[in-house]
Amino acid sequence: MPGTPVETVQEFPANSTDPATVLVRHPRNVGADQGADVPDRFLPALVALQAAGRLPFDPVITEFAFDDVNTAAVAASSGEAIEPVLRIA
Repeated sequence: MPGTPVETVQEFPANSTDPATVLVRHPRNVGADQGADVPDRFLPALVALQAAGRLPFDPVITEFAFDDVNTAAVAASSGEAIEPVLRIA
């Protein structure tokens, strides 16, 4: 139903950053249906999962210098980078 918040939180197996392991174990999806989530509940849940080591960012982040923005865009389009992050400093 449009506007209904998605209140599930994705849980990765403890200490696992292997995408195949994560997919095989059928994690629940994270998200909000068209921005309808409640930030007062959703954001603290994400922070708690990250603090507990159950929401690893490092395996999906690829850092690029800010001047390499075009390289980052190509890497994202090709699938080489899942989540390109531009470093400003």
